[in-house]
Amino acid sequence: MPGLLEAMLFFVKTGCLSIGGGYAAIQMIQAQLVDVWQMMTMEEFSTLFVIAETTPGPLTINAATFVGFRLAGVPGGVLCTLSYILPTVLICMALSYIYGRLQGQETVNRLLSFLRPAVIALIAATTVDQLSTALFGTTLKSASLQNFQPWNLFLLIPAYLLLRKKKLPPWAVILGCGLLGTAATLALGG
Repeated sequence: MPGLLEAMLFFVKTGCLSIGGGYAAIQMIQAQLVDVWQMMTMEEFSTLFVIAETTPGPLTINAATFVGFRLAGVPGGVLCTLSYILPTVLICMALSYIYGRLQGQETVNRLLSFLRPAVIALIAATTVDQLSTALFGTTLKSASLQNFQPWNLFLLIPAYLLLRKKKLPPWAVILGCGLLGTAATLALGG
């Protein structure tokens, strides 16, 4: 388990790399919390992900708060959260100033267009990991057909359609899936 200073430095680094949205840093946070520090299992991390989807705080802030709180209580939670937020605030202020001065120049527009594929790749990798955890109970690297959970696929497809087509709020879909999953587990005895 890391010390508070090590955790704060990790979240400073994470904050520097996740400008514009925490989804780009989820892979890095997951690897650190689950694999390196072993502070939680992949299932617990996925639960943190679900909590982030249903609460005002994004996953990255929830993760920073969780780690800091586990290491040093409320002050640790506050320090790790600020460690994550501060670099992003400072970088965004600096970029806003620079962009305001260079706005509309073709070189700037071209540079920004090169960043899009990297962000999309990071989000896609996170999506694959989350799907693997939902369908196999583990990361894609460790997944096997023996661990396939068809009931989760049965819930996943309608949930996706309800979110995309019917525009239901995520909290309602998550609550509905949780209730259906619990009812099915109780009905099937296990």
